[in-house]
Amino acid sequence: MNNFFDSLNASQDTSEASIADLMSGLMMVFMVIAIAFMVNVEQRVLQYDDLVREVEHANVTTYVETQQAINMDLVAAFEGNFERYGMEIDEDSTVRFTSSDMLFATGSSELTTDFEATLREFFPQYIEILYKYKDFIKEIRIEGHTSSEWYSGTSVTDAYFFNMELSQDRTRSVLKYVMDLSSDKSYAQWLLEAMTANGLSSSRIIVDEYGVEDKEKSRRVEFKLVTNSEDVINDLIERGLYD
Repeated sequence: MNNFFDSLNASQDTSEASIADLMSGLMMVFMVIAIAFMVNVEQRVLQYDDLVREVEHANVTTYVETQQAINMDLVAAFEGNFERYGMEIDEDSTVRFTSSDMLFATGSSELTTDFEATLREFFPQYIEILYKYKDFIKEIRIEGHTSSEWYSGTSVTDAYFFNMELSQDRTRSVLKYVMDLSSDKSYAQWLLEAMTANGLSSSRIIVDEYGVEDKEKSRRVEFKLVTNSEDVINDLIERGLYD
């Protein structure tokens, strides 16, 4: 009888061992499947990230190339008139009129006849160039800048605010004049949406190599572009997709 129970116990032990081995085997299979699935998912995520990076870099390249194209078009159109217009064009496509005696009379916001004549020639051609790139341009800023000086006996703070009012009046005068030139053009509505006037007083003076204010050059009018590319690049930098 004892032999019978011993045999039965041995059989049960063997069955339990077989079940344990089977469960271990199944666990190994499931682990292998799970690992393979995780690796596959990780690879897909990496592939997606690479694709996003490629697309975003392609967008950045497009915007940079567009900025360069705008600058090249502007320089090609106006470089023959830099001296006559008293203007210059920066690498960021800022157009700067620096012959202050041709722009306004001292202390006045009324455009001189010389500046009106310049704007009549310059502005239509300028906008026709920009209009080709209107989908990339968020804002066209007319900026008015003054030197830091005012009449003698005026405090620095008062001079700043007097010049602020003057620079704002001047940019509004420029804005009104160029908008009147464009009232019957196909791009008139776009200008209403994109063009702004910004008087900055003496907050952006120009200095010479010794750090001394150049009062003549500080008195200026600038046409400055704000493009969508800056938003795109800043977004990519924040997301770590662009160096």
